[in-house]
Amino acid sequence: MSNFRNAGAEILEVIERVGDPAAVANRAFLYAKDVAGVTNVFTRLSDGSIVNISAGSVVTLDGAYDGGGAGLGRTITADAGAVAINGNAADNNNVLEVTKNPAASQVGSALSVTQGANATSAAINVQNAGSAQGLFINVNGAVAAADGIRIVETAFARSGQLLDLVRDAAALGNVVNIDNDGGGNAIDINHAGGSDALNISLDGADVNGQAIQLAETAVARVTAMVSIIRDAAATGDAINIDNNGAGNAIDMNHAGASTALRINLDSPGFIGSQGISVDETPGVARIAEMMRLTRQAAAGGQVLHLINNGTGRNLDIEQNGSNDAVVIRLNTNTGSQALVITEDNAARTQNMVDITRQAAASGDVLSITNAGSGFSIDVVSGNVRFQTAQALGGGASATLGTIGGSGPAVAAQNEWIQIDSQNGVRFVPAWA
Repeated sequence: MSNFRNAGAEILEVIERVGDPAAVANRAFLYAKDVAGVTNVFTRLSDGSIVNISAGSVVTLDGAYDGGGAGLGRTITADAGAVAINGNAADNNNVLEVTKNPAASQVGSALSVTQGANATSAAINVQNAGSAQGLFINVNGAVAAADGIRIVETAFARSGQLLDLVRDAAALGNVVNIDNDGGGNAIDINHAGGSDALNISLDGADVNGQAIQLAETAVARVTAMVSIIRDAAATGDAINIDNNGAGNAIDMNHAGASTALRINLDSPGFIGSQGISVDETPGVARIAEMMRLTRQAAAGGQVLHLINNGTGRNLDIEQNGSNDAVVIRLNTNTGSQALVITEDNAARTQNMVDITRQAAASGDVLSITNAGSGFSIDVVSGNVRFQTAQALGGGASATLGTIGGSGPAVAAQNEWIQIDSQNGVRFVPAWA
């Protein structure tokens, strides 16, 4: 029912109807309908669309959302510029709030951004010139398994990064700062790809930055600062360092009370592995040592201490080069020995020193050049044994030399020198 007046306050009066009229070709309908206890005016177009034209319904976002029907106004087609929300007032209010708090479990996201394949800019672009964070995520719900940030990729061979952080050269803060007070890992990488799990490239102009630095507070922790566990089926190196620079491949500044480097060979599966193996590239004429140990003058411990409880050799040197296998230099301290071999009280039957020369060798087995005033060989106790004693020939008696000169001063024999040969104990006369 409709009433028209030529004069008065009411120009048109539209009485509410219960439902929407049916769409009719070449016609448009104007009618009234109740919306939450308020009479609203609608139009029904010939294409079937319904538009709420009431003045009260278009001044709120919720009214626009339900314009023409529940949820029909939820889509904005931004074909003449971006939708802009400006919050310039100093009122400490948020510019945009998205709240999703369903009574029961729901899978819908609070915010979903979908970008097509032809889009070349970022799906979300945050330009932050303020003093707070560009993106702040507070995971404070009761669901313990919820992730703060999760980036999932579909099965597509992309070449770009999943996460790319670019810091300006003038910036001084950290690119990534992780403050972990929980019981889980600060960073957990589950890597199943064919490339590196973590690749750090130092390519900037600043030569003072470290690739990785681990610092610890003054807390008596018992766990390792770095723990590398390799699976038994793996054949590659646990750590591979390719150093082409002039600095050290590994540099340890150790001020702790325990060992600077400890290698524990505890796997029973493979007994042919070495604790340390230092190999050199063939064809490179290096002059520096392959291993060098430098001890400070005030240190009292051993430079190298070997404890061997196994059946193999404590130290095995295979020398194929043209220089000496072992060189010991005594430089400053006059009270130290070059080589000391001591034995405990075990009844060993093996030699303490065994020198075996091959039959084709022509040099001396032991050559001693002594320019000092001490003895070249000093046998404090025990006997000297020779395996090359020759039997008597049966000819004329040998003639002893005369005394005097640099030889004995008197003709009387002073003592016998006992030597052991393969034929038994023998004695050599000696004069003073």
